[in-house]
Amino acid sequence: MNDKPIVGLIGLGTMGGAIARGLLTSFEPSQLLGYDRRSDHASRLGVLAVSSAGELCHRSDVIIVAVKPQQIPDLIVEISPIGDKLLLSIAAGVPIDRLKAFGCTRIIRAMPNLAALAKASLTGWIASPAATASDRSIAQTIFAAIGTVLEFTTESMLDALTAVAGSGTGYFMAVD
Repeated sequence: MNDKPIVGLIGLGTMGGAIARGLLTSFEPSQLLGYDRRSDHASRLGVLAVSSAGELCHRSDVIIVAVKPQQIPDLIVEISPIGDKLLLSIAAGVPIDRLKAFGCTRIIRAMPNLAALAKASLTGWIASPAATASDRSIAQTIFAAIGTVLEFTTESMLDALTAVAGSGTGYFMAVD
């Protein structure tokens, strides 16, 4: 893998798109691949569009799964096994043990929040035991592109952040 890996994003909706826009500040467009069921999303974001999630996995060093949790089972069937690639998932509530079904062991599970749209997210993440120091550094670089990054040591801590990030803004809006 080069100093800057080829990063592929599966799912270019609100969060996947925010990550892509953030990465374009530190990666060349040729280093970013994108796949979304809506084929125009990748080109609108300025990343290289690929025709399938399978092609994206084949061409990428790092695969970011930015789909809704209920889409994970179908995606596992579509692209597994991905082999010795780094998988980063932002699918809320999907634990590392479940993500291993993608056929990989180097996994980063992360939870950015909607402030990623303004590059002001607080993104918590946790690495699987098989993730290397280099994998952690890549995750840090990727998520720093959309805001502040915080590495956790247990998935329960990440789950707590997910609960707060998912409902905290609404709570404060209701209090106001």
